[in-house]
This record gives sequence, C-alpha cells and structure tokens, in this order.
Amino acid sequence: MSARRARQQRAAANARIQRTLDQAAAATPQFAESLGPIFEAWQVGPMLLVIPALRDDYPPEVKAAFDRRRRATLTGRCDCGGTRAARRGRVVHEHELDCPARDEAFGEICRRHAGLWKGSL
Repeated sequence: MSARRARQQRAAANARIQRTLDQAAAATPQFAESLGPIFEAWQVGPMLLVIPALRDDYPPEVKAAFDRRRRATLTGRCDCGGTRAARRGRVVHEHELDCPARDEAFGEICRRHAGLWKGSL
C-alpha cells in the first residue's frame, strides 16, 4: 500500500470517528444498566460506553477527580474546557495541564490513595 493511500485511509477513519463523536456530543447520556458493583453502561448517541461506577467509599480527592473524568467521558467536555476528538484513529480527550481528570494527574491521585480505603478502581 502506498503512503498516500494509507494517509487517505487514516483520514477517512478519523472522519468516521469524528462524525460519531459529534453525534454523541449532541445527545443526552442515558443510563443503560449496572454491570455489577464496578461498571455501568451508558448510551450516548450511537455509542455505548462502559465506565467505572462512582463509589461512595472513594476518598474525597479520588471521588472528585473520578466524577470529573466520568462526566467528561459521558459529555465529551471537561470542566477544564478539554474536549474529545479523533486522533490517529483513536478517541482522545485533551485536558488542561492542571486538570485532575488528565490521565497523568488522575493516575497520581489514585496512586497516592492506593490501599487507603476498601475497594478498588
């Protein structure tokens, strides 16, 4: 396959993903079902998202970051102003550097609290 053809295929895949994300952004998230004590299924436009449930036994800092990350996943917009988009055939969510929902910050918050409460992420 030529490099030109590969670029065209990637662009087409990104366009398909972005159309789906745009449809989801216009939709209201609808709770579909609980998948045990750890996960929930939500319908957001044409997407079915399986996300971790927000649990009461999480420490406040973890719970706040977790809640922000869940809302960003369901709505496509974070409180920090970050949005999701198609990049290189994947869905990415970009957050501000000081956002607790950012992958690195969220991971650090969870590591700081690991083992301090009953339950798991």
